[in-house]
This record gives sequence, C-alpha cells and structure tokens, in this order.
Amino acid sequence: VLLQARFHRRNQLMLRALLAICGEKLSSRFLSQNLLCKALDDVAKSVKVAKESLKLSILRQNIENVHQILSENPTSLPLSPGIEVKGIQSKTCSYFNSNTLPLKINFMGPDRLIIPAIFKCGDDLQQDMLTIQIVRIIDKMWMKEGLNLKIVTYACIPTGSKKGMIEMITNAETLRKIQVEWGLTGSFKDKPIAEWLAKQNPNQLEYQRAVENFTASCAGYSIITYLLGICDRHNDNIMLKTSGHLFHIDFGKFLGDAQMFGNFKRDRVPFVLTSDMAYVINGGDKPSSKFHNFVDLCCNAFNIVRKHGDLLLHMFALMASSGKKSSVFSKIVFFKFSL
Repeated sequence: VLLQARFHRRNQLMLRALLAICGEKLSSRFLSQNLLCKALDDVAKSVKVAKESLKLSILRQNIENVHQILSENPTSLPLSPGIEVKGIQSKTCSYFNSNTLPLKINFMGPDRLIIPAIFKCGDDLQQDMLTIQIVRIIDKMWMKEGLNLKIVTYACIPTGSKKGMIEMITNAETLRKIQVEWGLTGSFKDKPIAEWLAKQNPNQLEYQRAVENFTASCAGYSIITYLLGICDRHNDNIMLKTSGHLFHIDFGKFLGDAQMFGNFKRDRVPFVLTSDMAYVINGGDKPSSKFHNFVDLCCNAFNIVRKHGDLLLHMFALMASSGKKSSVFSKIVFFKFSL
C-alpha cells in the first residue's frame, strides 16, 4: 500500500508538470477527454443499477446527453488520439450481457466515419493492456524469425480505476454466437466454425486463405495462452474474424489465476483446442497432414519464444514491485521453458 501511494504521488507530480507546460489548447483537450470518460462512467453505472427491461432505454437516453457534450466540445478518442469524435449515434448503442455490462458505443468521427468502441466499468483493464502488450512483443519475436502467425490484437486504454475503453474489432463474432446458429447443441458439434467460414468466404480460394489464417492464428494463440497462463477461456471470449483470424479477448484471469469450483480449477487444459477447431484445420473429421503442420507451427512458435525467454522473464521481474503476479509468472514461464 505504501508503495502504491508513493507511485500515486509521483504520477500526480508528473501530471501537474505536464499540465503546466503543455499549453492551453492541449490542456483543454485533456480536460474534455476527462469529461467524456466521466460521463461514460456515469452512463455505465446507471445501466448497471437499472431494471433489466429499462436498461437499453436508460442507456440510449443518457448517451444522448453525452452526445450533446461532444457536439458542443469535440475531443480526441482515448483509444486513438489522432481521431476527433464529434458525437455518438445514440440509437445504435447497446450493451453486452456479461457480468460488467460493457457498453457498445458508436462514436461519430470525421467525414461521417462511425467508430465502434466498448466502454467497460468494473474490470481491471490495466491487466488486459499489459497482456496485449506482451502478446505484441511475442508476435514481433515470431515475425523477426520469419514466422507469421496472423496475430490480431486490439487497443485497450484504462481511463481510471477498473474502467476504460476497448477497441471493437469489426467483422468478427464470438465462437458462442457462431455455434448457437446450429442450435443449443452447436457447441458439441464439429462443423459450425467450418460452415460459418465457408458462408463468409463462398469462393474456394477465399475459403482456403481463411483456413490458413485460422490455422496460423490458432497455433499462435494456443502458445500465447499456454505461456502466459491465460485462464477463463470459453466460447464467449474467443472470437473469429470473417477472414479466418482467431483471437482471444478478456484477459481478466492470467498467470495461472484460474476460476475455482471448490478445490477444482475451471480451466483443466493447457490451452483451448476443440473438435470444431480441429475440423477446420484438418479439412474434415479425419486426421490429416494439415494437423501435423499445425503441430509444427506450435512447436516452432514455442521454441522461438523459448529462445528469447530471458526477455519476458526480465520484463515481468521489473514489475515485481507492483504485485505478486509477476513472480508467479516467472515461476510459470521458467517451468514451461525448462520442459
């Protein structure tokens, strides 16, 4: 606690120094961004406490007030400071049915550009941002070695304690939504992902390219989730783009911090590889050489990260003063690299 208080004071001094020298125009932009984030936080809290039948109407009513603020005082979007937002399409805003009820907001940018984003209140997005940064570093290791695993990441900016903004990836759906198109038992069938990709890519060449993207990205995220100990993996936080790129979201549980049912961990496998994923990789329900190629991709990806393992260990060692999880990570990664 004393350490956190010391860093808080240091950050306050840095903020005051920045505001003292940045000039009136930039200072005004910082203030307008702060007002936007506070207004969105108030909207999120009002949606949480509202009755289920009134949540959507209250959301759109309160978002309209935020739209008025932006229309009078446009500001930079926290996710991308180079983009100025001038309002919000309140009628198209909604929320996601999860524990924290994240808001889906459609900002109005220049030239009638619509910028979808998620505002989340109730989760520690600093952890998500850290995980995404590590994923990007690992991807750079692979790219430097000539291994392109088609990794997709997204912007994530904490705007305060347990709140922030997340980039919304377009042309993508959760595996749950893809599977329920096959009915209540869709999660237990082998064909939903393959059929969905075929529907999105009717041309044979496009479909083959989507399968290649799927195989590469599935291998990449299998290794990433294994090494970083990312838990709470289910079909609502694994997404798939129409181009075949698979990627993970929501990193609230990582470094082996799994959800528990009594004395049992909810996550019982090192990484998620289901039968419907294997169906896409194999090109059918029978094992093929394509799956061996997938295994080779996983092995090559792991060995490349293993070669640069000291970099990851040192990065998390630098965070040892911020909490206990970095030391847990060091033990996890050291054990996995020593296998």
